[in-house]
Formats: sequence, structure tokens, C-alpha cells
Amino acid sequence: MTWLPAPTTLAGGQVVELVPLTADWLPVMRAWFEDEELRTLTMAQRIDEVGHAEWFRALADRDDYEIRGVLVDGVRAGAFGLKQIGVAAGGVYFFYLVPPAHRGIGLAEWAKDQILDL
Repeated sequence: MTWLPAPTTLAGGQVVELVPLTADWLPVMRAWFEDEELRTLTMAQRIDEVGHAEWFRALADRDDYEIRGVLVDGVRAGAFGLKQIGVAAGGVYFFYLVPPAHRGIGLAEWAKDQILDL
């Protein structure tokens, strides 16, 4: 699936862009999951470095999972994706809005629009 829509400008002027999620995002993602508030909001656990690297390597063999990095004004601000693609009950969309500086700027609305445009 090629899923990289054009960058979007939010009402506050911030530019949001989906980009391929590459291995250099892993340390940033692990740092996000050190944040207790984020783990509470997403019902997630801390991420183990070895397990996280294994998860990332396994993505290449999965056709039921798509994940992209989210940049806001060029800063890594989250991950957005689809999982359970092709499952009879339908897929699940997810969006991790992580750094507090990027909360409250309209990214949830942007994510909803991305989903509805698929």
C-alpha cells in the first residue's frame, strides 16, 4: 500500500506530513513510551529495545499492518497507521500523538480526515 498523502496545513499554520517509518524512529518512539501520560492514554507498556527492534523488522513481512511517522513542521510528533488490514471485521486505525507540545493543535481532526479519505 502506498499511503503518503500530501502535507497538510493545520488551522494554526503547522504543516503535518506522513513519512515512512524507518529504523531511526525507534529510539524516538521508545522515548515517547517512557511518558506515563502517553502510556495511560494508549493503554501501553514501556517498550523494550530488543523487542521493539524485532517488531520493526517483522513489519516488512506483514501485509495486515501499515505505519507511518507523523512530522509537524519537520519534528517527529507521532505514528499513524492501520492494522488488521484485510480482516473480515475491518481494520483498526491508530494514531499516537505524543509530545505534549503537539497536543491541542488539531492533529486528531487531521488524523480523522486521513482515515476518512482512504
